[in-house]
Amino acid sequence: MVVDHHDFAFGHMAVVDHDVDRLAGKPIELDHLVWFELEQIVQGHFRAAQMEMDGHSDVLQLLQIERSPCRFPVLDFQRILHCDSCFGRAFSYYNPLAMTNAAPGIPGSLSIKHMPGLRGVPREDLRAILDSAQFFRAGLDRRDSFPKSLAGVSVVNLFFENSTRTRLSFETAQKKLGASPMNFTASSSSAAKGESLRDTVRNIEAMGADVFVVRHSSAGVPKFLADHTSAVVINAGDGACEHPTQGLLDALTMRQHLGELEGREVAIIGDIRHSRVARSNIWALSTLGARVRLWGPATLLPRSPNAFGSSVTVAQSLDAALDGADAVVLLRIQHERQSSGMLPSLREYRQSFGIDQSRLKLARPEALVLHPGPINRGVEVVSEVADGHQSVILEQVTNGVAVRMACLHLLAGRAV
Repeated sequence: MVVDHHDFAFGHMAVVDHDVDRLAGKPIELDHLVWFELEQIVQGHFRAAQMEMDGHSDVLQLLQIERSPCRFPVLDFQRILHCDSCFGRAFSYYNPLAMTNAAPGIPGSLSIKHMPGLRGVPREDLRAILDSAQFFRAGLDRRDSFPKSLAGVSVVNLFFENSTRTRLSFETAQKKLGASPMNFTASSSSAAKGESLRDTVRNIEAMGADVFVVRHSSAGVPKFLADHTSAVVINAGDGACEHPTQGLLDALTMRQHLGELEGREVAIIGDIRHSRVARSNIWALSTLGARVRLWGPATLLPRSPNAFGSSVTVAQSLDAALDGADAVVLLRIQHERQSSGMLPSLREYRQSFGIDQSRLKLARPEALVLHPGPINRGVEVVSEVADGHQSVILEQVTNGVAVRMACLHLLAGRAV
């Protein structure tokens, strides 16, 4: 197998174990530019982690193999992929095998028709969406054009609640797949005149709508609409219930850096009780095999954590939640929680639950830091951590477009 620099653009690669196993014992030929990039990546991870070169002679030997082209034994590659160090992450994230058979997936191939949430979505569907999203992420990094699987598909963005990131992300995804989205704003619609939600949707559907992307302050609205329309319904956030595409983009971001999430430890810190992001993360991560630890003020923890299953636990302290975590998801604290008496003050929250560099050291040395945004700097997290080398917050934003492209393509796309 020959891999040249055109196959090795940044962002292609999550671990694809079956590709490694399929090629076990066969050499991979890397051209000069690929080898140079790989060498720079690994050395960069050394510097970022401030690790000593000693103890990693096996990796250094690989770096000293003759180039132009060079023979890279797959068995060594496989061993390094699974090594528990910054190298394991470096090689798994920049894995030139991962995109060998990449494809966006077949529209209509999921077992689900709608996406009101991630609870109950089979693992096979989650992995199919993440695989498709990785394909689209690679194309976004290369600034590719994409198959117009939404050409002729009428997509309506029903946003009854204010949004910036999610709305722009969905619109970008829709346009890249060939759709011409229509945007609905509740304040300037018949809903402001007293029209029911069901009547509003049925009237828009009568105009030929094929897809509704719905954001609403009341929990359960996307599920209600899915039960009363023949169009595809995708939840863009409903009250304190779920935000499925956020949960998927967080899982994609983790998988890009950590490989498959089976057995990984993820800490979620903040207002768990009212967070739709937390719920979608919990359902996605637990279905994919990760173990999830929850922590926050007692007034903001879930009343019945056992409802999430045995892989989700409430930690006994912030230190216990962070200890050895592979990823830390920080949730935005809403100021209305303080006015309602659930928080004594933002200053006290920062002192007891905010993440700074010293607290982050309790997690694994290269643990990821995620945040759905917008960030309250100096409350949930200090700027040094939010902007530090362990932060993947901006990667989450880019992955948001890729995940929404994948959901739209698989749920509503047409063969091209």
